[in-house]
Amino acid sequence: MKWLLLICAACAGSVTVAAARLPAAARPDLSGDWTLNRAASDFPKDVGFDPDWQDASSATPGRGGSGGGRSGGGRGGRGGGGGRSSGSGAVPSGTPRFESEDDVKKIRELVEEVKDPPPALTIAQTDTAVTIAFGRARTRTFHPTGKEETLQLDAGPIGVVTKWEPTQLVIRFNVEKDRELRYTLSGGAGAGQLVMEAQFAEKNRGDVIRRVYDVAK
Repeated sequence: MKWLLLICAACAGSVTVAAARLPAAARPDLSGDWTLNRAASDFPKDVGFDPDWQDASSATPGRGGSGGGRSGGGRGGRGGGGGRSSGSGAVPSGTPRFESEDDVKKIRELVEEVKDPPPALTIAQTDTAVTIAFGRARTRTFHPTGKEETLQLDAGPIGVVTKWEPTQLVIRFNVEKDRELRYTLSGGAGAGQLVMEAQFAEKNRGDVIRRVYDVAK
């Protein structure tokens, strides 16, 4: 029985390593210059986490942390009419979360980036890194190792985990326990398309906002 347990553990470890080190030939090629296709993309009126958090600097009895709204706004889909959901949507919480001022700034920065997607992307892809230039605003390099690395936002450092899955690149910004901003990048249904999806995931639930980019001409 002991030998059987050891064999099972070894097999599980091999599967995890294999997923993190997906062969380069099996990865989608995301490299190139891309232009946002607004007509095919989602533009919800409000995006963000649910409003069960408070700014620790303003947490006084009877007073909410950020004006009582969601963390950067509510969630919705194309035209504000309800986005594609990977779960049941809102995750109720009996007690509000207390965020530091730095955490609040990071959340707001991430929310603004999702609300206002760059009109153009340039992606450079190698076996060990994916570099994304978001127009002229910013450039970020991600290492798809499946391990957390630190990325510098304007508001401060944040933990990020990047990994390849069979048909897509997954980037997770670890906001706090049970909360993350999750991006997935994959090829579109049509030739010469890139799909970038963003999800403010709370306990792995949250609406998905879909943006479509066409190859630049």
